[in-house]
Amino acid sequence: KDGNLPGFCLNSVDSSFSIQRDLSLEINKYPIVTWRWRANVLPPKGDLRKSSTDDQAAQFVVAFGGKYAIDYIWDTNAPVDTVGEFSVPFVVNAKILVVANKNNKLEEWAEVTRNLKEDYRRLFGKEPGDITGVRFQVNSQHTSSRAEGCISRITFHD
Repeated sequence: KDGNLPGFCLNSVDSSFSIQRDLSLEINKYPIVTWRWRANVLPPKGDLRKSSTDDQAAQFVVAFGGKYAIDYIWDTNAPVDTVGEFSVPFVVNAKILVVANKNNKLEEWAEVTRNLKEDYRRLFGKEPGDITGVRFQVNSQHTSSRAEGCISRITFHD
């Protein structure tokens, strides 16, 4: 399923913003997701590894049946492949995966392709449910700073 959006940016000043969409996609038909994103402004102290600095210029979240989610992030200071987690009882159990950081080029579109089934199995240790939604988010409230991220061309495919 091609989500050919023209692309948009979210800007955060000591706050958090997101946009999301409900979906209903069979994981076995669409196990791969590809998106384009860019970070224009990184929150300087942003670092997933501490709750007091957990701010990012870009987060792309894929939600799955059973109230699970994978949150792919463009962090500032956490190394690529760092894994984190958060949960809200009865709402969501999410694993966070750093896929870009300050070592990636700012203000340039980058394409990311992830195998959702493989990532889910590795992060949760079981088979994923079907895809139920996506969210794009930017936040800078923990570090009282500014962040700006953009996303475009979200495509689920095999």
